Amino acid sequence: MLFDIGAGRGDAELSALFGVPMAILPEAVDCAAGFGIADRSHLGAGCLAGLHAGLCPPSSELAAGWALERRFEPGLAEDARDAAYAGWRRAVGRTPSAA
Repeated sequence: MLFDIGAGRGDAELSALFGVPMAILPEAVDCAAGFGIADRSHLGAGCLAGLHAGLCPPSSELAAGWALERRFEPGLAEDARDAAYAGWRRAVGRTPSAA
């Protein structure tokens, strides 16, 4: 838990201890605040499962209601990306299931 509940923000000391940059921690917002548009990236898998189980309308109806909300464009510098990926691979290598 890298969040300081009392202060309502990320904890700099814990973040430093675990090597997590404060800049990547999510912004904390009041629970009564508007959150914008929810991430719907999981809907494709859910629709396919529901379609297979006969719980969803035909795919033609699903496609008619779809519209591109936003497109991901990678923007991380190559050296930063490579460093982050190397860190991820080290972390995965330390997990018991990777041995």
